[in-house]
Amino acid sequence: MNKTSIPAKELRHILMGFRKIVPRRESEFRRVQVTFGPGVRLMATDGTATLTYAIDTKSSITGTYQVSFDDLSDFAKGLPARSEVVMERHEKHLSFLAEDRVFHTLPAKDATPFPPPPRLVGKLHPVTPQDREAILRAMTCTSKDDTRYILKGVLVEEGRVVATDGRTLYHEILHDLPVENPFIMPASPLIKWQGLGAEWQLKITSGKKVPVMIEVRSGPWSLITPAIQGNFPNWRQVLPEERKLSSHIRLGDKDIAILRTLTNDSIGLVARDGIVSFLQLSEDGKQWQSYRAPGSLAKGPDAFIFLNREFLHRALDAGLGELLVGKELDPCLFKGRGHMVVMPLRVTGPPLPGDKPKNNNPIESRPERTQAPKTMNGKTPPKTTPLRWKPSKRVSVLSKANSARASGTLIPPSVNFVTCRPINGQPRRTSKPFAELFRVSRRSPSPTRNHEHDPRAGGRTPLNVSSSACFILNPIQTKLMNNLIEPETKTEPIEERPPGLLLHCGAELVTRDALFKVPTPANTETWYPMSHRHLLTEAEDQLSSGGFILGRQAHALSHDGARYFGVLELQLPGHQHADYRWVVGLRNSHDKTFPAAMVAGTQVLVCDNMAFTGQVKLSRKHTRFAERDLRHLTSRAVGKLGDRFIKLDERIDAYKQKRITDNKAHDLIVRALDCRAITSTQVPKVLSEWRKPTHREFQRRNVWSLFNAVTETHKELNPHIAAHRSEALHGLCDTTVGLIS
Repeated sequence: MNKTSIPAKELRHILMGFRKIVPRRESEFRRVQVTFGPGVRLMATDGTATLTYAIDTKSSITGTYQVSFDDLSDFAKGLPARSEVVMERHEKHLSFLAEDRVFHTLPAKDATPFPPPPRLVGKLHPVTPQDREAILRAMTCTSKDDTRYILKGVLVEEGRVVATDGRTLYHEILHDLPVENPFIMPASPLIKWQGLGAEWQLKITSGKKVPVMIEVRSGPWSLITPAIQGNFPNWRQVLPEERKLSSHIRLGDKDIAILRTLTNDSIGLVARDGIVSFLQLSEDGKQWQSYRAPGSLAKGPDAFIFLNREFLHRALDAGLGELLVGKELDPCLFKGRGHMVVMPLRVTGPPLPGDKPKNNNPIESRPERTQAPKTMNGKTPPKTTPLRWKPSKRVSVLSKANSARASGTLIPPSVNFVTCRPINGQPRRTSKPFAELFRVSRRSPSPTRNHEHDPRAGGRTPLNVSSSACFILNPIQTKLMNNLIEPETKTEPIEERPPGLLLHCGAELVTRDALFKVPTPANTETWYPMSHRHLLTEAEDQLSSGGFILGRQAHALSHDGARYFGVLELQLPGHQHADYRWVVGLRNSHDKTFPAAMVAGTQVLVCDNMAFTGQVKLSRKHTRFAERDLRHLTSRAVGKLGDRFIKLDERIDAYKQKRITDNKAHDLIVRALDCRAITSTQVPKVLSEWRKPTHREFQRRNVWSLFNAVTETHKELNPHIAAHRSEALHGLCDTTVGLIS
């Protein structure tokens, strides 16, 4: 008997699973292998992982055949669910027959069998539904970035599963899965596919010289894949201590449904006096919309936090309905079946509801008295401009007052009494703001208080803060008193920091002096940390020796100085353009998070969320000879940077000299769409920017103006995606101007 059959519905189900593992592009692995004897086994592979579907049927056919995945999918498409697909063996090939359709496989002599999957030795351990769901929930937090290979899987260790994409972190307890050695399971789309089945069996094999292999069986399916090799980040160091998260919010089921309807990228959660509400910005961006959450509860201090909508939905989809919040911008913790750590957002926009207007005048902020203050002779004074204290300036009040007394500064009489009294009763030298050291209020002076009287003042009272003092000011004297407490100084304009530094996960800008004072941890047997100062000075020395002129700088620290992020602006004599800037980015860590690294180029991104991109990139792990090798690496990078500097100048000059018409520009926009430099939704924006440039520098009709019309739309994209699309755009423009034949 040379025939066997399977239902068409089952064949479509098999192809649906194979679609998640076969390569998307045409390759030698975009095929399905059919093996007979005993039974029938259909196999697909991407060259690394192997997926097999076993059909328990009696068949006298033996041999191995291969068929194109696309051709077999087209054959099975549209077949009735109850129809049977007959596989009939011929001398040189295998035929598929169903209804009135016939399909032949490749000749047996032309088929190259797939490499056989490794045979894993060991015992299959059943996975409980609870542990399976925990692994699937963790996979929702894995990274989608191909450059972060380690984070594209979940860490499975004894009693726990952990996953992170660098922005959120999920961990949950595993109850019945025995794990001898930790391993990283790839977050394969097939594992997350519901059609794989719910009854899992897991087998893990490892050796000293053999990579860890994982086998997942579920019914007729069998997936064999290697584990991700590498060291998973130290996830425990980012877990916040629950005792420090004093505000507790429990979300109700109906309120969670309300949260899912909010469309803003940033969603606020407010807890005040035990009442929970949600915030999002209106469509016009002028006001905040508030939604009451009657089914939610809040305990502890009032809390106000903004979260990314995607991360919030990720936590809600994992069944995490409890939220623990600490200080502003500190990591918050979602709780439920597992735990998820999410970083809050800094949000700018209109004033938040319930915010009090800023007022630096402590006198005006106090409630008005119903009875007007009176002078010592019983007369009611007219209204005058109150004294405006400036508590933001840190001054030594005692030294100011003593200087005033020594110089004989006198306060002329007026009609507005203001009393200043030291909090502790005794003046002392302090670095606290003036408003924290003194209590300021409107009151009438008591005749029993001891006020020194200076005959030279003509009845005027000198300033004396060594005891409770009363002095009186009019509007002109208000300025005199403010200058005495805080002399007027010219505020120097804050220099704009170089582009490329993005801080939104807790890092703060610091000066060079503060950066140089950060201590470096002690060495271990395998870890030799590098000081932030050494990395910065070494990069500056190599850039200066390479002929570059250093411009503006910006430096930031996070995690108590353990992580450093910085950018430096560069110029090369004789190669200065106002259209673009060259920037060098640096980063270093003292907590083993990432190695010392440097990037350079015109499109540099240094972010405290671990994003680190540029045209030239190098890194060095903190091993024994890291500082010795750093000089050689930076010197090589500076050499590459100089070559790119000159080549980029030549490229941009060629772009500017190549004039194009509107018809040619429209043709290039279509070609940019073909090479995936832009998407179809960006075409109207590019046309609008080409016809009416935002910047007048790009009004000339040349390739350079069209290039900037496209890159203007890239500003809305993820930096990684924008970098890849810019490379495709450069290739198109280089071909247009003749740099590439």
